[in-house]
Amino acid sequence: MTFILETRQLCKQFGGVHALRPFDFKISPGEIRALIGPNGAGKTTFLNLLSGIYTPTDGDILFKGQQITKIKPHVVTRLGVGRTFQTVKPFGKLSVLENVMLGYDCRAEKGIFHILIKSSSAKQEEEETKEKARKALGFVGMLDKQNMIITSLPYGQQRLVDLARALVHDPDLLLLDEPAAGMTRQEGSDLVACIRRIRDLGITVLLVEHNMRLVMDVSDRITVLDFGYLIAEGIPEEIRSNPKVIEAYLGKKTNDAIN
Repeated sequence: MTFILETRQLCKQFGGVHALRPFDFKISPGEIRALIGPNGAGKTTFLNLLSGIYTPTDGDILFKGQQITKIKPHVVTRLGVGRTFQTVKPFGKLSVLENVMLGYDCRAEKGIFHILIKSSSAKQEEEETKEKARKALGFVGMLDKQNMIITSLPYGQQRLVDLARALVHDPDLLLLDEPAAGMTRQEGSDLVACIRRIRDLGITVLLVEHNMRLVMDVSDRITVLDFGYLIAEGIPEEIRSNPKVIEAYLGKKTNDAIN
């Protein structure tokens, strides 16, 4: 089987703290995979390693068969890895549309000289970027907000704009770090539908999320970390009843936390 993403003995250590123990991970093209675990389990550390923000202490990362272990974040993005973050940090004085357009900057071909002199080629590229940004906003249901200042939106809607910004450069793999945080129940339900539509586009999704209802509803498979260790992996039904997972969340044998 060909995997879109594979890690081999990937680990990250900060001084004497092992944030991620040697971790082998594989995800197939078109899969929606959830990565869950208690706070401090190593989930965001793993996403930061995949997206080039952190450099591994040891191990390898392969994306579409290519070694990307020590590649810079903007290069990882160009290769086809999109990313949202745990905390939304928009450009507060810019419009929704402008915030999404910035997500395409890593793909821009025209240099600063063309932009400063407002060359015809730079103007054409700007219009193409606007069109891509509008398409991404339409996909997440936020096109009608394109001219609003982003900080005027509720937090849940800002997260959808962040998702559009990650989609604007047409990634092959999308990393979502707690995308449902701050969303209402209805917004969370809409997010599930949106993630499924993303998969229907042929984009593979790796999801870190604390909302267990959402995780169980949308995931094909679930991987569970605890204190940097892999403790379980399987389909949602298997994870829901796994004693190690239940104990990691509550410290006792009950499945209240993951139902």
